[in-house]
Amino acid sequence: MLKGNDIVGKPVLDSNDHQPIKKVEELIFDPYHSQVLGFLLHKGGWAGGALALLWPNVLAVSPEAVITRSGDLIVEARWTVEIKRVLEVNERLMGRRMATTDGRDLGTVTDLFFDHQTGAIEGYEVAGGAFAGGAFAAPSTRSFAPAPPQLTIEADAALVPPVVAQRMEERADAARARRAGCGEALEAAKRPARAPGGAQPGPLRRRTGPDRDRRRHRTRARPAARGGAVEGGGLRQDGDARQPVGAIITCEVRRNVKKQKEVIS
Repeated sequence: MLKGNDIVGKPVLDSNDHQPIKKVEELIFDPYHSQVLGFLLHKGGWAGGALALLWPNVLAVSPEAVITRSGDLIVEARWTVEIKRVLEVNERLMGRRMATTDGRDLGTVTDLFFDHQTGAIEGYEVAGGAFAGGAFAAPSTRSFAPAPPQLTIEADAALVPPVVAQRMEERADAARARRAGCGEALEAAKRPARAPGGAQPGPLRRRTGPDRDRRRHRTRARPAARGGAVEGGGLRQDGDARQPVGAIITCEVRRNVKKQKEVIS
């Protein structure tokens, strides 16, 4: 679904060479049948030759560009009876007040939304009215009015059946429910999680003082190489006996001293 004003000012490209031909100046649509008829590419009186690209000759539409099958398919609007009728009678919906046939004000029509593949009008953007700030609000004074099944354009207003107001009310209620749900989710996320059993989890405790020193200087037992001493602490395993490193070093010193005495004597 595309917004009409997002297409205005975009280039029209030829699908053969993708070169820009013209720019879209206005959307041409039939509000009675909720259908986009084409794009007005050059404004001017009928003598000036207003140019138009009809919807059947449109290959693709995007917020970046409109692609036509060929630049030769751009025609003068005066030769197209349907477009001429829409433009001459000046029954464009933009800027008109939309109201239900039972007198409910829905706001002023400022834009339309249409299907980019079929050109079918999905709905209208209205400013102000009873549902300002609804589901598609942008800004908060605007809302989305679904395309009406019947439409009558008068001098001061476009009249639609009451079912349009009912659909707008349903969208507004759904939008309020979504906002309320998001608010509850945010509040729940701000609350700290509880431990199993409902207990409030306490803060993590860091080891300080003697506890930290004991953990830092704790060493693991490491087996020494056979026939040698262990450096840096730990225990030495000799057969099935486990002897402290200090005792092993003392024994080694005693042997060396004894050997030196024997050499001297």
